Parts: sequence; structure tokens; C-alpha cells
Amino acid sequence: MTRLLAPHAYGLMAWANMVLTGIRMLSDLGTAPAIVRHPRGMEERFLNTAWTMAVIRGFCTWVVASAVAWPVSLLAGESLLCWLIPVTALSGVIGGFWSTAMQTCRRTLVLGRLNLLSLIAQVVGLAITIWWGFRLGSVWAFVAGGITAACMTFILSHTFLPGIRNRLAWDQECAREIFHFGKWIFLSTVLSFIARQGDRFVLGALVDTSILGIYSIAAGLCESFPNLAEGLSRQVAFPGLSEVSRTRSTEMRRAFYRVRRIMDAALLPFVGLLSGMAPLIVAVLYTDTYSAAGWMLRLLCIRAAARCVTAICQQCLVAAGHPEYTFRSSLARTLWTVPSLLIGWYMFGLAGILGAAAIAELPPLLVLYSGLHRWGLLNVLREVLALGAFLAGLVVGFGVETMIGMVFPEYL
Repeated sequence: MTRLLAPHAYGLMAWANMVLTGIRMLSDLGTAPAIVRHPRGMEERFLNTAWTMAVIRGFCTWVVASAVAWPVSLLAGESLLCWLIPVTALSGVIGGFWSTAMQTCRRTLVLGRLNLLSLIAQVVGLAITIWWGFRLGSVWAFVAGGITAACMTFILSHTFLPGIRNRLAWDQECAREIFHFGKWIFLSTVLSFIARQGDRFVLGALVDTSILGIYSIAAGLCESFPNLAEGLSRQVAFPGLSEVSRTRSTEMRRAFYRVRRIMDAALLPFVGLLSGMAPLIVAVLYTDTYSAAGWMLRLLCIRAAARCVTAICQQCLVAAGHPEYTFRSSLARTLWTVPSLLIGWYMFGLAGILGAAAIAELPPLLVLYSGLHRWGLLNVLREVLALGAFLAGLVVGFGVETMIGMVFPEYL
């Protein structure tokens, strides 16, 4: 896609995604984790109420996105955003109609069909994106792919997954329980949006859209690892740990680190390897137009490694019945990120923003460690080993990059 579209297109899509991600996070009612965690999560009345709330939320996000599109286009200096944001937001409307079977499958750990559904939707959406980009070379390729993937997920969630046939319904007691469970999730997502999208907003306001596009490329390369960690934590670890918490709470620590052993070994060394080889990887995969993404990627991998750890720690505490730590960790992230980005920019420019963003996950990680320690779930030695796994990958990456650079100096 980087050979079909210019960095400017990636910058435009970064603006649209920032706005839509913010709206979705600020309207997160916690329906999905409520279905997985709540004792009534398998009742038809509970599920239909949650589905109705999701449908309403989908339409509301589109209305808000349409309303803010023009002001955002003025802020970014890009008139195309007036149309790009509302059309992209249609995927959120479609997402509101996704079946609650996606959550009940996570709750019961019926993950085979769920993962296949996700894979099919992503492949079809990617195919449409590439086809549109090849034919027209326009930023609308991303929009078409996203809407297609949302439509595929909608169809398959209702036809391919086992579960009830959802219908519009409202039960006041169920709605109240969902709101009560989701209040900490809502507060944490508000702060997470400010913290995790703050670097993009600052860059979008201070630098050219093309630079924002290159930054988005670097962030996208390393964020695949924490996104995977968050997906596994939410879809696999959280249901399993919730079951342990409900039935064998004394075994929570052992179960938590059993999951951590697998996830740390599967992710952290490779994040370190990516950081060590970042400039080389960008030089091989991308044209010279995107070369600045190399040093950006190296720094952002530090944040990616920390996010891999915070993802599973946060889900463990929620499963143990302490969702308030998601709010506290998000608050710590926000209190660090917002001022540090501004200070970094005025002191060191673009490098300062990247440096502040690179260590933005350390404050929330410390908060989560405090929660794990308080509830008897923390093993300090295991956390040191996790850091060692990342550093080992980093050292190997540096070594591989150095050796390849000696043989093929044109790449460095």
C-alpha cells in the first residue's frame, strides 16, 4: 500500500482514525467485558439489552463524527476530512449490529470459529483495500476496506457463530448492571484515548500531514505486537482468568503467570528484535520516502513491549474483580503523556515527542504492579525475566543489523 499511496494519504487516515477512535472510546459502555465477566452474561434478556445498547451507540458515534468532521478539517487544514470522517464512521454503525455471539464465544472459550471469522473479515477487507488502492490510488481505499470488513463481520457473526438470535429489547435491571460494571471501563477508556492518541494529535497539530503519515507507518509496525497481546488478553486470558476467579480464586496468581509465561515468550523477544533491526526493516520493506520511520520504530518498540505487559496485567485485575485499576493506570498514562509530549516538542522537537511517547506505558505499568502486589498476584522475579526477554531480542536485533549492514551497506 505504501507503493500505491503517498504518505499524505496515511496522514489523512491517521486524522480520521484519531477522531473515530476517540468517539468510540468516549462512548464505551463496557458491554463486551460485561457479557464475558457478569454472572448473567449468558441470559437472553441480558444479551439483547447489551446488543440494543451497542446498536444505539453505533448510530450515536456516527452522528457525533459527522458533527465534528468540519471543525477537525479546519484544525488539520485538510478539507477532505469533512467527508472522510463521516463515511469512515459508517463502519461503527455496522459494528453496533454485530452479534453478541462474539462475546459469548469468548466467555465460553469457543475461539476457533471466532478467530476464523476475524481472519476472513480481515482478508476480504484487505483485498478490497489493495484493489481500490491499485485502481484509484486514493485514501478512500482504506475506507472501503474498513467498511467491507465490518460488513463481513456482521454477516458472519449472525450466521457462523453459535448463539442467540439478537433482537431489540430493553431490561432496566440488565442495563443498570451493565452500566455499573462498565463505569470503570468507561472512565479508563476516556483517559486511554487522551494518552494513546495524544502523540498523534500533537504531531497532527505541529507537523506536516505527511510526517504524521510516516509516524503512523512506524506505529503500525510495532503496534501489531501489543494489539495481539491485547486481543489474546481480552479474548483468551480474560475469560479463563474470570473462570478461575469465580471458581478457584486461590489459584489466580498461578494461572496468571502461566498465561504470562506463554505470552512473554511469544511476544517480548520479537518486539526487542524489531527494535534492534528497525532501520534495516524499514529500508527493506519501504521506499526511501518512508526512511524516517526507521528511527521512529526503534523508539516506539519500547512502548510496544510495555503495552504487551500492561495488557495482560490489566485483564488479570479486571478478572479478579478490580476494574478500578484500569482507570487508575489510564489516569497515570494521561498525567504523564500530555505534559511530556509538549515539553518534549519544545525542548527537542520531533525526537522529544517520540522519546516521551516511547516511555508513556511505564507509569501505568507501575500502577498495575501496585494492584497486583496488593492483591497477592505479583511475582517480581517473573517481571524481571520479562524485561530480560525484551533486552535479549534487542541485543540480537542490533547484532543482526550490524552484520547485514557490513555486507549490504546500501540498506543502512
